[in-house]
Amino acid sequence: IVRTVERRTTLSDESVVLIGEEETLSYEELQKRIGRLLHRQDWNTLVLPKSLAKAGVWMQTEVLDQDTDIRPWMIETSDDHYEIDISRARALIGWEPRHSLAATLPEMIRRLKEDPTDWYAKNKLESSVVAASKPEIEEAKKRLRAPLERSDEEVEAAVERHRLWTLWAPLANVALGLWLVASPMTLGLFDPVVAPFPPALGHEIAEPAIRDARLGASEVLSGLLVVTFALLGMYRRWSSVQWITALLGVWVMFAPLVFWTTSAAAYATDTLAGILIVAFAVMIPPTPGIRARALAADDDRPLGWSYSPSAFTQRLPIVALAFVGLFVSRYLAAYQLGHIDGLWDPFFGPGEASVRNGSEAVVTSWVSKGFPIADAGLGAFAYALDILAGAIGDRRRWRTMPWMVLLFGLLIVPLGAVSVSFIIIQPPLIGALCTLCIIQAAVTVVLIPYAIDEVLATVQYLWRAKRAGEPLWRTFWMGGPALSENQTPGPDLDRPAAQLLKEFITGGVNFPWTLVTSVLLGALLMTTPLVFGSNPPLYYSDHVAGCTVILVAIIAMAEVVRPVRFLNGALGAWVAASPFLLGGGGMVGTLADVAIGLALVVLSLPRGTRSEEHYGGWDRAIV
Repeated sequence: IVRTVERRTTLSDESVVLIGEEETLSYEELQKRIGRLLHRQDWNTLVLPKSLAKAGVWMQTEVLDQDTDIRPWMIETSDDHYEIDISRARALIGWEPRHSLAATLPEMIRRLKEDPTDWYAKNKLESSVVAASKPEIEEAKKRLRAPLERSDEEVEAAVERHRLWTLWAPLANVALGLWLVASPMTLGLFDPVVAPFPPALGHEIAEPAIRDARLGASEVLSGLLVVTFALLGMYRRWSSVQWITALLGVWVMFAPLVFWTTSAAAYATDTLAGILIVAFAVMIPPTPGIRARALAADDDRPLGWSYSPSAFTQRLPIVALAFVGLFVSRYLAAYQLGHIDGLWDPFFGPGEASVRNGSEAVVTSWVSKGFPIADAGLGAFAYALDILAGAIGDRRRWRTMPWMVLLFGLLIVPLGAVSVSFIIIQPPLIGALCTLCIIQAAVTVVLIPYAIDEVLATVQYLWRAKRAGEPLWRTFWMGGPALSENQTPGPDLDRPAAQLLKEFITGGVNFPWTLVTSVLLGALLMTTPLVFGSNPPLYYSDHVAGCTVILVAIIAMAEVVRPVRFLNGALGAWVAASPFLLGGGGMVGTLADVAIGLALVVLSLPRGTRSEEHYGGWDRAIV
C-alpha cells in the first residue's frame, strides 16, 4: 500500500496486480512436508476417489453430525495448483515477497513441537487438544523437579490447622461408639424374641433370638473398637488409624444384613451410625494418607480439561440420586428381612407367586433367595458406600485420591450393570416385574454418566504422572502433584442457583435428541405385550433388548463415552431381525419391531450435541 501511494503519479487510474509467492506448494506436497517435519519420516497417505471422499465428508457432517473443516467443494479443488504471475507488481510498484512458506515451514513446526499449547493458543486454536502432548509432559517433568508451589512444611502446617479445627469429629465418633455399646440393651437385642423367618430367606439360619444376640454382641464390640481407634486417631502421628475407624463404620452398616436381624430399629440405627462414623473418621478431618506433594498446589483441573470433574457441582447429583436408591433399597430390604408385612406396587401383579404384587414376587423369588443376605439390603449398602465415596475429598481428588475415585467408579458401574441385569431376568426367569426394582435400576443407570468423567480424568492423570516421573503406585494410593502450570481454581458452589442447577444437570453430560429418543424406544420395547400384543419368546427378546438399549443410551449421554451409542446400532439390527427368528410376534408386533430396530440403527449414528468442554486430548475420541 505504501509503495502504491509513493508511485501514485506514475500509475494509471486503474492498475491491477497480483501479489504472493511465485512458487507455491501443492496441498499434497505441503501435507508430505508437514508429516516429515512432525514425524521425522515420510507420512504415508491414501489417495481416494473424489466421489468416495465426498461421501465420507457427507457421512461425517450429515449422518454422524461431526464437526469437520473439510467441505465437498474443497475436495473438488484439492488437486488444483497454479503459480501466481507477480511480474506486474514487480514492474509497477517494485514489490517482492520477503517470506516463503516452504522456507518458513520448518521453523513453524519447530515452534509447534517445542510448545504445542502455546503455539495453539497464539494461533487461536483450542490448546486443550494438545495440552497432554509429549512436550507438555516433558515440561511438567521439569517443573516437578523444581520446588512446588508450597513446601512440605507449609502443607503440613495447613493440614495440622485443619486437624486442630476438627478434633471434635473423633470425639463425635467416641459418642457414637458409646451409643453402639448401649444400643443392644435399649433395642432389646439380648431379649427373647419370636419372629417369623424372613420371606427372602433361602437357606438355614439360627433362631431369631440368637441372630439378634449376635448382632448385639457385634454392636458392643464394634462400639468399643470405634471408641479406641477414634481416640488413638486424635494423635497426629497415629491419624492413619482413622481408616480403621472408617472400616468399623462400614461393618456396622453391613452387620444387620449378615445376621438377618429381626429388629427394624437396629437396622436403621446401625445404618445411620455407620455412615456417620465413616464421615467423622475420614471425611470431616484431613483425610489420612495423602502426601504433601499432592496438596502443594490448588490446581483442580486435569491437564487439558476445561473443568474439574471432582467439583462438588459434579458430585452432588450423584450423591442425591444415591440417596434415592438407598431409600428404595432399604424399603425393599425391610420386607425381605421381615420387618414389614408387604410392599407397594401400583402396576405389576405377582404372576404365579402366592404374594400380593410384582415387587413382593421378585424380592422373594428364587433369585433373591439364592443370596446369603437380603439382596435389596446389599443394594442399600452399596448405595450408602456410593454416598460416602461420592462425598469424600475436595475438587482435586482426581489426583489427590486416585484409588478412591476408581473405587467410586467400580461401585457405580458394576452396580448399574447388576441392577439392569436383574430387571432383564425378571419376566423370563421370575415371571413378574417389580416397579420399585425398576426405579432402583433407573437411579443406578443414571449415576453412570455423571461419574465416568472423573474416572477418565483419574486414569489419564495416573498415566501422565508416570510419564512425568512420578511413582505409579505411590501416586495411586497417596496422590500426586499437579502437572499443569499454575491455575486459578474455578468457582464451585459459590454461584447463583440457576448456574448451579444447570451444572448439576449438564456437568459432563448432555441430552441429544437421538439418545433421548433411543431411551423412549427402549422403554417401548419393554411394553410390546401391552402395546403390540407380542408374546414370548419375542417379548423376552424385546424386553432384554429394551433394557440394554436404555442402558447404552443413558451411558452415551456422557460425552467422554459417546461412541458407546454405536452398540445400539447392533441392538437395533437384532430387534429388526428378531421377529423373523423368534415366534410370538404377529403382524403388528413384527412391523413394530422392524420399525423400532431400524430407527435405533439410524439414531445410533449421529454424535449429537457436543458441548464446549474439553477433556485433555480425549476430544478426538468423541466421535
